[in-house]
Amino acid sequence: FSHGVPGLDNVSAEIVLDNNQLFANVKSTDANLDFDKHFPKPIPYQSVDADVLVSWQDGSAQIDVLSAKLLSQTLKLTAEVGVTIPDKGSASMALYASLLDGDAKQASLY
Repeated sequence: FSHGVPGLDNVSAEIVLDNNQLFANVKSTDANLDFDKHFPKPIPYQSVDADVLVSWQDGSAQIDVLSAKLLSQTLKLTAEVGVTIPDKGSASMALYASLLDGDAKQASLY
């Protein structure tokens, strides 16, 4: 966890940079997703796979997680995220997430 951003370990990525756009396919295996103080403990997982598109122009940036999948022993999570960071003003975020096969006994942890 750094500067408000959850952290991943054991990460690999394929990255393409073209003018004002960056595309990355990010993968991680057998580690923990750490949300710092937002959840009581890090979420252990077997795999994370995400496609990320970052674009910027005139001091503004757009970060889109086009598809993210997290697989753990206690849950399966899919998500899409969009973050807009304007040159001036406040950043905004849109999130769509779907949780499957969650273990109700673990609900207080996540």
